[in-house]
Amino acid sequence: MDKKLIEGFSKIGIAIPEILLPKDIDLKKWCVVACDQYTSQKAYWDEVEKIVGKSPSTLRIMLPEAYLEGSDVDTGSRTSIIQ
Repeated sequence: MDKKLIEGFSKIGIAIPEILLPKDIDLKKWCVVACDQYTSQKAYWDEVEKIVGKSPSTLRIMLPEAYLEGSDVDTGSRTSIIQ
C-alpha cells in the first residue's frame, strides 16, 4: 500500500491492519461464521464440523454456545484445543 496514503490515514486516527492467514488453505473451511440464531443449535455445528473435517479452521479457536453444557468443556479437552 502507498506509504503516503497510510501516513494520511494515520493523521486522522485510521490504521490499516495486516491480516495474516495460513498459506494454501481452503478458505471455505477456514472461515467459520455463525448467525446468532444458530449458535445454540448443535445440529448446525455438527454440520460445520463435517464440512471442516481435519482442515485448519477458525472453528478450532472458538467455543460455540451449543457446546457450553458439554462434558468436554468441563474436562478441558475442548477448551485445551482452543487454547
